[in-house]
Amino acid sequence: MLFCLTYIICVYFFYFSYFYGKLFYFHLLFVQTKMSHSYGDIPCSVERFWHILDKLDRDQKREITTFGLGCMLYIRPIKMRPSLIQFLVQNYDARDQCLRFGPGREIHFTYDDVEDIMGLSKAFGPVLEPVESITPYELPRSFEFSYGPAGFRIDSLVTEMRTHDTTGDDFIKRFVLVMLGTVLAPVSQEYVPLSYYGFVSDIRLMRKTSWNMVTLDFLKNSLTKFKDGGKQESSYPSHWPPGNLALLQVPNKKTICSHCVYICILP
Repeated sequence: MLFCLTYIICVYFFYFSYFYGKLFYFHLLFVQTKMSHSYGDIPCSVERFWHILDKLDRDQKREITTFGLGCMLYIRPIKMRPSLIQFLVQNYDARDQCLRFGPGREIHFTYDDVEDIMGLSKAFGPVLEPVESITPYELPRSFEFSYGPAGFRIDSLVTEMRTHDTTGDDFIKRFVLVMLGTVLAPVSQEYVPLSYYGFVSDIRLMRKTSWNMVTLDFLKNSLTKFKDGGKQESSYPSHWPPGNLALLQVPNKKTICSHCVYICILP
């Protein structure tokens, strides 16, 4: 009798948990879909970058590795979660440049964290910056096809990587522009700003630059502007902060605390 009662309670508890778990999941899915329609797409798209990498051939991947960005070939297809990103951005402290969840409950992002998460070396080197003064007339002819009214079209850059300059300096330049436009310093899912050509104009400096510093500094500056101004700059088409927001979704294992339970349960 006791065994039967225990069995019934366990079965009831299982179905109860399963039903409300599904209900919670679909509620979050509805919230995320609604946020996507209301606020637009999140500029950062690691998943898209991963699919681009997946279609590169062996020679192209060898070229990327030789250039010094082989760590990006092992990036995981992290899904961007709007409800989680909104929660984290709301709890970002622009003054101290950290995530703050209450007294003594903070997560600071460092160059060490970026190296641990993405493999990008924290070695200090020249940090290239966008060149706002650049004009379309200064672009090499090989990049004119990729350029549109808003900047370099990401789809066009990817197409040319696969069909035209499949190796060599122009291939690396396009790869870095795509990497910046989808993961390291994205502002849109459609294009890469023309000013970003300043990152790739000199292939020798590209080899020495600290992409670790580029992505973290850009993210912190973007979040600070977003929090201080209440919204991002009007030149960006999305209501999300630009930058490598995927870094916010990966808690540093050295600073994991009770609030990370909320982060981990989201789908």
